[in-house]
Amino acid sequence: MKNCSIAFLALAGLTAASALSCASQSAATTTPAESHNATEAPANPSTATAAPTNPGGGPPPPGAEHQGPPPGGQEPVVGPPQVAWKDMTKPQRGRYMFMVVMPKMKEVFQAFDNKKFAQVTCATCHGPDARDRSFSMPNPELFALPPPEEFGPVMQKEPEWVKFMAEKVKPQMATLLGVKEYDPQNSNPQPGTFSCNNCHTVKGP
Repeated sequence: MKNCSIAFLALAGLTAASALSCASQSAATTTPAESHNATEAPANPSTATAAPTNPGGGPPPPGAEHQGPPPGGQEPVVGPPQVAWKDMTKPQRGRYMFMVVMPKMKEVFQAFDNKKFAQVTCATCHGPDARDRSFSMPNPELFALPPPEEFGPVMQKEPEWVKFMAEKVKPQMATLLGVKEYDPQNSNPQPGTFSCNNCHTVKGP
């Protein structure tokens, strides 16, 4: 990942700053993704690819259920910007996640690694026990971010994963939820923004 070009170094520096800032941002801030709590999906299980607990490790553990489309009949799919995420009902959130968010994020993840993410379902991000946890986020099954002072080794070991999450996943999810992306260059509090902490827990001391 080393490159002598000034532009690339600047990009890498921004990515590192974003990752470090996300790791240090307070997880107590309430954001749209944390209050997902989508409606329960009908039982239609099939083998799914769960999110990896090690960003650069082997294939994800099998056994996660794939939740089918939430009930709703012929009701239209609504979501941001027409209806703010905070104003959506649980059934509306469930349909929007299944019909809009998941297909778009499937494209994002498969463009990064179409083998590891050959199957993308609700469980990929929300975990195999998503239904039991009412789809709440962050998901403790995902890779836990280290505290800022320990992030260096992660950057060195998995630079492509960090770059992908900071430059592809985080911005796209913020757009889909109709909220601002967390700005690592802004030292002021940023309630309601979307950051790494919306999906990932942070390791304790």
